[in-house]
Amino acid sequence: MGQEQWQEEWTKTIGQLDALLERLEHGAFDHRLRLAVGRTVSYDEVIFEGREYYGFQVRILQLARETCRDPSLMTDAAYMVLGDKEALNRHEFAIFPRRKRRTS
Repeated sequence: MGQEQWQEEWTKTIGQLDALLERLEHGAFDHRLRLAVGRTVSYDEVIFEGREYYGFQVRILQLARETCRDPSLMTDAAYMVLGDKEALNRHEFAIFPRRKRRTS
């Protein structure tokens, strides 16, 4: 397989990953909720609206706000996501906005 063919395959694969990421980030509410409250592997700290959070907490906060604006998003499927044993961060969805104090 020549360099040009590898480049074509790589470009195709990146395009497929981009499309999948777009579907995950903007898909059905219960799917986005499952991703947000599931296992967290990254605890990168971010500043959001002047407060310090972990990155996964920002995603959960945004979903919680979305349900405040449109309570119909909390379907049976969404409640099942929160009840799933793999939803290790589900408590974050229920208690927002929990604030972490800035130390500077």
